[in-house]
Amino acid sequence: MEWLKENAGDEWRRNGGCDHFMVLGRTSWDFDVASDGVVESWGTGILSLPHMKNVTTVLLERKPWLENEQAVPYPTSFHPSSVLELYRWLAKVRSVERRSLFAFAGEAFEP
Repeated sequence: MEWLKENAGDEWRRNGGCDHFMVLGRTSWDFDVASDGVVESWGTGILSLPHMKNVTTVLLERKPWLENEQAVPYPTSFHPSSVLELYRWLAKVRSVERRSLFAFAGEAFEP
């Protein structure tokens, strides 16, 4: 966080991190270890740092009471067994009203 504060310049200071996001490939719990210097379990306390409170974090699993954490599905959670199943899923996803779209990780599919 010290490096970020010193090197991010006006982009960070302007909105205190509110217009930034970070993608983490693990659950929220792995990044919320107590920041008091006592390590009791595996993980890091990066999400507990004061400068991270405004950053939107995209994780595999979130704490529902934190508005700045957004969960995305586990990368292996959807494996359509047919083209029809894929198109049904796409129709469902397209019909859902969303306020924002962060990313899609996938592979081109040619039927």
